[in-house]
Amino acid sequence: MLNQGAALAEVILRESGVRDLVKTTVWSAHPASTVRIGGLLDKDCQTPIQGCYCMDASVMPAAWGLPPMVTIVAMAKRLAKHLTAPLETRVVGREPG
Repeated sequence: MLNQGAALAEVILRESGVRDLVKTTVWSAHPASTVRIGGLLDKDCQTPIQGCYCMDASVMPAAWGLPPMVTIVAMAKRLAKHLTAPLETRVVGREPG
């Protein structure tokens, strides 16, 4: 199953324009907290680069040691709602009604 995910990720990256791809052994872990919200990211998971967002386990404030998938999916849905909101709504920080 992990190898299928790795193969799909490679297809997505190649179709996104990635030319140089480094492959390592596929393994499973729950690394977290490398690009924390409130650290490198703002409350909407935007990096200091305007329009560049991050949404995976790295945004967590600390490593949990437990599978974070449900939380990541919920946070990704929140980010998707933010990104699809009209720009004027996002600028003033209100959620669309």
